[in-house]
Amino acid sequence: MLRTRTTGARRVPTVIAAAAAAALLTLTGCSGPQPGGGAAEATGQEQFTQADIDAALQEPTELTFWAWGAQYPSVVEAFNAAHPDVKVTLASQGSGSDHYTKLQNVLKAGSGVPDVVQLEYSVMPQFALGESLVDLGQYGVDSMQADFSESCWQGSKVDDALYGLPQDAGPLAMFYRQDVFDQFGLTVPTTWDEYVQTAQQLKAADPSRFIAADAGDPGAASALIWQAGGRPFQVEGERVSVDLADPGSTTWADNWQRLIDGDLVDTATPGFTPEWNAGLASGKYATLVTGAWAAGTLQRRIPDAAGAWRVAPLPQYGSGTAVSGQTGGSVSSVMATSEKKLAAIGFVQWMAANAESAQIWVDEGGFPCTSATLASPEWLDREVPYFGGQQINRIFAESAEQVGEGWAFLPFQAYANSVFPDTVGQAYVKQTDLQGGLRDWQETITTYGESQGFTVE
Repeated sequence: MLRTRTTGARRVPTVIAAAAAAALLTLTGCSGPQPGGGAAEATGQEQFTQADIDAALQEPTELTFWAWGAQYPSVVEAFNAAHPDVKVTLASQGSGSDHYTKLQNVLKAGSGVPDVVQLEYSVMPQFALGESLVDLGQYGVDSMQADFSESCWQGSKVDDALYGLPQDAGPLAMFYRQDVFDQFGLTVPTTWDEYVQTAQQLKAADPSRFIAADAGDPGAASALIWQAGGRPFQVEGERVSVDLADPGSTTWADNWQRLIDGDLVDTATPGFTPEWNAGLASGKYATLVTGAWAAGTLQRRIPDAAGAWRVAPLPQYGSGTAVSGQTGGSVSSVMATSEKKLAAIGFVQWMAANAESAQIWVDEGGFPCTSATLASPEWLDREVPYFGGQQINRIFAESAEQVGEGWAFLPFQAYANSVFPDTVGQAYVKQTDLQGGLRDWQETITTYGESQGFTVE
């Protein structure tokens, strides 16, 4: 990523806004050094070892953890059982914007801030630049790099500082309904041209069906731009560049425009709604192009479709080297206001890399970031009954290795995503030009970034 850590001579703006629905929220900085699990906070002068972190887990400590992932209740229960002196209380504040709004509110109020929080890769940078997160590198945690896949590790960093440990990821794959493909004699597409042709064949055979549902999802669009080679956002300190007309962005827009113009995707049904669930369950949607974590989502949300779904590699733009992108995935970060930083760091380390935690994570449908799990024959060869006994993890692991390098999120990505429906999203609603929508998105992003003290080019 084009990121260099800022020095003391260059101050990152402390007012960085996030958006939840229509509200704009301000990220606040942290207070000065606090005690942490029986020892002082790292200030650049004190040096902490892993032994100090381990010792903090032997002291009576209570930690609060905000997260929404379905696997976390079991993970926290196992951690508490393995560490009788530490009690972690898990609280869900909802997912997505609800989670971030509540986190921002307690940061602004200066009380009720959790010790540890789940943050998506796309949102973590703005909390880091808002000085709300601990740089784990100050505690020697950057020595754990080999424990994780490279894409997960890089997603946990901002300006070369480590602001969380990766828990899961979302390398892209194509989920598809084997029964629908069989019914209509469809061939699983390997390129995006074939994907469009398959969509046209399905629509001609049954106009009530769609190749997929997409009402304008900024995360999905960004992931597919990523796959197409687009690198529209670059960040270097306070300088931000935005180019949503770069070749990769244009390639994605041209391809997806064909699906919208042909009424081949359902643009009226947002994801994760009851109507979306029903479409996935009934076979109204023949495919779902998204992150590997959706394997667990389908099993939880659409249990009656067991045996109907399969997984295939992401369609490509040509016949060359396969490339993938990512959507979703998250880190566990320690809040700068925590008075128990060492114990909190130990908890985050255990969740992210402990073998028991990793096993719980994959047993409950999560996609791993740990190198050991990603290389484990037991995990790779697992046959998943929901997907007809297919070894889906091999496809996901291959996709994770194919994720293109150099992607960067904006330091105000939550805001950018919140205005996607009013810009690019209008092309879905009104079947207008996606490239025009990208231009509108860029203009809105640029104006906002400059208002927050960034130099946007």
